[in-house]
Amino acid sequence: MTATDTRVRTGGLDVTGLTVDYGNGTGLWDFDLHVGAGEVTCVIGRNGAGKSSALLGIAGFVTPTAGTVAIGGAKVSGAPYRRCRTQLSLVVKGRSLFGSLTLAENLSLARIDPDEFFDLFPQLASRRDVAAGSLSGGQQQLAAVGRALLRDVRVVLLDELTFGLSPAVRALIARVVREQATRRELAVVVVEQHVETALAIGDRTLVLSEGRTVLDLSARELADRTETVEQTYLHP
Repeated sequence: MTATDTRVRTGGLDVTGLTVDYGNGTGLWDFDLHVGAGEVTCVIGRNGAGKSSALLGIAGFVTPTAGTVAIGGAKVSGAPYRRCRTQLSLVVKGRSLFGSLTLAENLSLARIDPDEFFDLFPQLASRRDVAAGSLSGGQQQLAAVGRALLRDVRVVLLDELTFGLSPAVRALIARVVREQATRRELAVVVVEQHVETALAIGDRTLVLSEGRTVLDLSARELADRTETVEQTYLHP
């Protein structure tokens, strides 16, 4: 690793028995997850299956009633801003950008090298001084995901990664996530609705139903069971 190489080395993300109980019969129960350095795990399921609760519980934005989260072998606790400052990036549905600030200002706040960012997404270079809220939905998602991946963190959590995006933008984001996870040795967790995206980037895929993990599949297993997974756990 050279002096200018910003890759992050990490022992990965370990989640054990994570439970988020909202008290109304919904939530997440006994959720286990291991994502090694350089790996991508996708979490899929219907709306309300507990996917977002898993990410919010890992990041500390909801308080679990049970379970532990560890990054690089060390248990993680405390306020979410502390976790997000040095250990993880979280992109929630809604892009996670400051809409009144320019794209360049959003990158600066995250201490991102703009040259590195625009190398990833050269199509956004002409938009660097445009308010983030004025970017198209696809451009905002490119910006949010790129910013999350390029921060000096160990873990990246991406909620509804390709929601509402065109097939071309979905393919671009999937490629960048896969490449950066490997190059920067990040542990990446992706919440998805599209099995084809999980197949494109996931080393493993967890399928949630009613707050519980019902399937834990390798990429090959998911490819072999795509139709069953879609019909049983994704379609209404």
